[in-house]
Amino acid sequence: MMQLRWFNLSIVFVLSLLVLADSVSAWPRRRPLQSLRERGLFSNTNRSSGRVQIAPKSDPDSAGIRSLNLDYCYDAASDPQLAFGDRIRVFLRGRDERVVQAARPLVAQVKITDLSNSQSTLVKTIPLSPLDPSESNGLVGMLEIADQNGEPPFVRPGKVYRLFVNLHLESEQYDDESVVGRISLPYYVATGGEGRLERGRQRMVMRAFREFYYRQRGWRSNARYRMDCVEFYRWAAAASTVNSQSGFANLARLFGAITPFRNGGLIPLFARERGIHGDYVRVPGHSFMLLAHDEALNQTWTIEGNFNRTVEVGIRSANSSWSYGPLEEEHICEELVEPLDTQAATGEPDASEARDSSTS
Repeated sequence: MMQLRWFNLSIVFVLSLLVLADSVSAWPRRRPLQSLRERGLFSNTNRSSGRVQIAPKSDPDSAGIRSLNLDYCYDAASDPQLAFGDRIRVFLRGRDERVVQAARPLVAQVKITDLSNSQSTLVKTIPLSPLDPSESNGLVGMLEIADQNGEPPFVRPGKVYRLFVNLHLESEQYDDESVVGRISLPYYVATGGEGRLERGRQRMVMRAFREFYYRQRGWRSNARYRMDCVEFYRWAAAASTVNSQSGFANLARLFGAITPFRNGGLIPLFARERGIHGDYVRVPGHSFMLLAHDEALNQTWTIEGNFNRTVEVGIRSANSSWSYGPLEEEHICEELVEPLDTQAATGEPDASEARDSSTS
């Protein structure tokens, strides 16, 4: 009888293990972290800096469209002579046979978002102006985005925008039949302004955007800074701010001797009155650059060095625990200086240094 009882208990134990194994295998698996990060859904929580969401790197409306072997050229767009307040110029480089052999002229459908009002997005159809790569340092085309007569003003001075770009064959209507492909990754850009402060903001933010783009493409950058959040800001701001030394901004002079830090809870109030792109935020264990504040959504857009060992555009909620360093005119050089690490005349690295566009 004792042997029979042990035999029955053994059967029950084995059956229990089988049921447990089956339930574990049926449990839904977590999505890979990289997949969530690419879609802009990955967030990170830090007790001192708060929750941050990585901004989306692709347009969900273009998910089924093939990537083109074309890249944005930030070197061309960062020319101070092109820091317009009422229009945006976007330069493309690379070689894609679908573009080279296009049977008709190409146009771009550009989805443009004002980061200070990210629920407001326009789609503009713009002709692609072809350029001769042999005469334009490898550039193959240029887009100029501006408000047309009769349109409500959208492209304005001192603003930060995000663009997603698809190319189409010129057609009466633009759909799956006309589309040629999409350009991987968003294009971030800041418009210029009339004053010294506005010009300085635009210059430092465009440097940061160029570095973000290089990092996302997997290109080697000649930027001379360690992957450190504070050093990233100091590097980006060096070409625009006074008292910079050896290619880095002097934060102690900017937000200590010249003007004090403010409470981070004041960021929405500052953003109502002026641009905040280029402003500095310090929290315990981390620092970052501000891009815009969306009052309707209570979201603050940032660009951050040393975020998971790279550069990311993030979305946060401003709070009073932040130490906020707003830029003022006295922080900005009267004449913007040429950065020490300006890229050579060849522009972006060649395609051998870049990841496959289809991975973005």
